[in-house]
Amino acid sequence: MAILALLFLLSTFKEAMEDKFLNQKELASRYKISIRTLNNWRSKGYGPNCYLIGGKILYDQQEVKEWENENYKQISN
Repeated sequence: MAILALLFLLSTFKEAMEDKFLNQKELASRYKISIRTLNNWRSKGYGPNCYLIGGKILYDQQEVKEWENENYKQISN
């Protein structure tokens, strides 16, 4: 019974993580850039903060939105 409860908690945690974070492919798609460009940004300290979790580079969706708002520039005609 304890094993089932643990498995349930792990699956719930995984779903919560997937809802909270974007992986590199998702963020690159959001910005319509390649993953290589995203990697270059990260190496230069540009772009939203990222986290290494379970061997994967992940971006917190809230921090992505904050970074976008901070770096938003309106182009005037």
